[in-house]
Amino acid sequence: MPSCSWCGAALPPPKGTGRPRAFCSGACRQAAWKERTAPEGWAGPAVDHVDEAALRTATLDALEAELVRAKAAPPVDQLGRAVQEARVLASTFASLSKRVPSPLAWRADGVAVAVREALSRFFEDGETRA
Repeated sequence: MPSCSWCGAALPPPKGTGRPRAFCSGACRQAAWKERTAPEGWAGPAVDHVDEAALRTATLDALEAELVRAKAAPPVDQLGRAVQEARVLASTFASLSKRVPSPLAWRADGVAVAVREALSRFFEDGETRA
């Protein structure tokens, strides 16, 4: 099966005649174009080498410390934190709905709307206290 020239994702089967697809999305097509048309000698933004194993370990350590702190908080505070995180999650889905292909966009938007509606129905004005 053919794959995207930029990211390597599998391409859908051809729909008929015409030139075969080279990219899985407009984003991949644009990234490839930017690379092709960049001034000679320009390698893109400077990025230091990232030690992925160290980054994963540091991230896991931070998450574990946060989890311990969160579990030590009173249940009402934990609920407030969960509501806050749900709002962030709804915003993330709404943002992604504008950037993903249309077969996924309506789903992401639906999740954002549903989460926001549930939060407003059960936690009016951000109240998490009894």
